[in-house]
Amino acid sequence: MMTKANGKAALCAAFLLLAGLADAFAGMIGVSPLRVDFDGTQNSGVVRVFNTGDTDMSMQVDARSWVQAEDGSDEYDSTSEVIAVPPIFSIAPGESQVVRVGLVGGQRPDRELAHRLFLTELPKPTFDPLGGQLRMRLIVSLPIFTAPAAVPANPGLEIVGTSMADGVLRARFRNPGNTHIRVQEVAALEASGDIAQRSDAAAYLLPGATRDYYFDTGGGEKSISRLVAVTDAVGTVEYEVVTP
Repeated sequence: MMTKANGKAALCAAFLLLAGLADAFAGMIGVSPLRVDFDGTQNSGVVRVFNTGDTDMSMQVDARSWVQAEDGSDEYDSTSEVIAVPPIFSIAPGESQVVRVGLVGGQRPDRELAHRLFLTELPKPTFDPLGGQLRMRLIVSLPIFTAPAAVPANPGLEIVGTSMADGVLRARFRNPGNTHIRVQEVAALEASGDIAQRSDAAAYLLPGATRDYYFDTGGGEKSISRLVAVTDAVGTVEYEVVTP
């Protein structure tokens, strides 16, 4: 089943969603590395999961396909292209578990494929005589990228449209390349060069995908003339803002 998360929620999932209060912090994990890359010569990888807490932990592993909707929100679905073993395991305090991740078939696409590896803490059986105790679970999500058969090319990061409504500037960015771009931040600048506003946390923009960024102009008090995007793949790029 397809699931969808907005950009900010997806970013949180990309790293670590820590669980609530009190005994929830007894279960903590570390993960290394924080992403997996398949490049044609390397179609398998290892992720090591560490239990840094003080109680036993049980985890479930699930690999899912990863695409992005028109506004940049992330969508996940079940997949048979990537496998991860073991699918369920337990770790004692201070110990670690190796998770082996593999690309099925070793296919080399024309455009980079994206998946995510979800590590989800399984709930412990508990007895609460008072009832109603809330305990959230740890969830870690790691990106998995399969390099394209063609030489990776990222011609840049495009703005494909801007609009203004109710004092909010919307800018839609597009990745025209065949590999992902990680946008660290987008800053909106006034004509004076002062920064009017910065975007929220960093996010991936998958090949061919678009993502919307929103900037509050304070009811028109701030005149935004330029946008500056800081990325990993194409450096820092600057755009003139043109709105109807």
